[in-house]
Amino acid sequence: MKNLKQKLCLPIFLCVVCMLASCGFILGSENEYTAKEENYDLSDEYFVFEKYNVVTKGPGERGENFAVFESNTLEIYGRCATKAKDIVANVVLYDESGNTVGNYRITRANEVEKNEQFVLSVDIPDTVLNSFSVVSVAYKGNAVDRLYRLEEIFCNVTYVYNNGEKSEMTVVKKGDSLPIPEVPEKMGYVFYRWYTDPQCTEYFDFYDDVVKKDTVLYAGYLLDYISMGNMIVDKAELSTVNITAKSYTSMLWGTIEVMSAEQTGEGVIFKDGWGYYYVLTTNDLVQKQSGYENVKYTVRDCYGNEYSAQLKHSGSGYNLGVLYFTKKNDVQLGVLDISSSAPKVGDEIAVLSNIENGRHTPNFGKVLSYEKIEHKNTGSEANDTNYNMMVHSASTDRSVTGRPILDMSLRLVGIQCGTLTDKEVSFENNHVIPWDAIKKYIDAYGV
Repeated sequence: MKNLKQKLCLPIFLCVVCMLASCGFILGSENEYTAKEENYDLSDEYFVFEKYNVVTKGPGERGENFAVFESNTLEIYGRCATKAKDIVANVVLYDESGNTVGNYRITRANEVEKNEQFVLSVDIPDTVLNSFSVVSVAYKGNAVDRLYRLEEIFCNVTYVYNNGEKSEMTVVKKGDSLPIPEVPEKMGYVFYRWYTDPQCTEYFDFYDDVVKKDTVLYAGYLLDYISMGNMIVDKAELSTVNITAKSYTSMLWGTIEVMSAEQTGEGVIFKDGWGYYYVLTTNDLVQKQSGYENVKYTVRDCYGNEYSAQLKHSGSGYNLGVLYFTKKNDVQLGVLDISSSAPKVGDEIAVLSNIENGRHTPNFGKVLSYEKIEHKNTGSEANDTNYNMMVHSASTDRSVTGRPILDMSLRLVGIQCGTLTDKEVSFENNHVIPWDAIKKYIDAYGV
């Protein structure tokens, strides 16, 4: 390739020198030339030939003057050392055999001020990307010619692993195929293939597809239901508790219960501190039932241990409440993190099923939508909701209130609200109190 440059460059430069000599111009050093009236400083910054993403160099590796635009626009950036007009650029392109493949004349008739930057541009086809070019730029009829070779065009290829690892980038020659990268790993998932869109709908074929421009590839995975299911059960079982709220009326200084009514549900441990576990559940579960004087709470953990719990606070606007109970030194329960962001529509979520053979099983589904649902005058203020509820497709017992919904990072993204009203309001899909309502409630009430 070096010999080819020398063979083509020499005759072109000779022609340019002859042309300039016949016109009475003297070609100076790389960065300047001498004219009849004035000297013009023409450093590399005066001529920047841009195309997109690739930097190529002129003869003798002199200066980085090329980049490549997706639109294949050759742009000549200039700045004249004096006030000038009638600026003309002649661009001649040759292929490797010395044949002319492009001849362009670009003009700027408007006058430019001293040191004012200007741009001359022309579109060139893909077929001449790898070619020699002679660019002649004239200021007031005084020309400077430079010979360049457009070397191989390279593109950036970025791999987005979608597993928490930092994205990586490599450089590939335009028109080449990509080598198949190592298979990435993601906890609870099995790698499937690489895609060209973040939604992982358009896959990249390493055998048939070639790189034509800057490309971003996204790793796509399939959920490993067995391993992810085991992790979810292990995490959620330790942090999920059964709750009994007993409303009652007593006599003889509270020593005798004359009537009572119980309602049961679930809650999730979300904080561990100061000798207590804090449990998040729904407001309608922790409220004292109408017609009774008192209410007491009993919490049962996954080991069958029972604890007397106290109500920390509850909020009817969020339909959420917090209980707390004293920890036992010999029992270590789990604490679920609350997600910092909402799962997107289409993301996988999971909820525990009822216990079978002493062990929960996970039910998987996807987020279907976020719907603003307002339930008002449904029997009690506690049942009124007016925020966007998350709708999912996981199979679950809708009558169970307070059951946690987890994402695939084992974080809490919702609380199942169960049957909200005594008017049998039915849901077409499963609706849950979403992560943002949970965060707002905890931020407002604290623990």
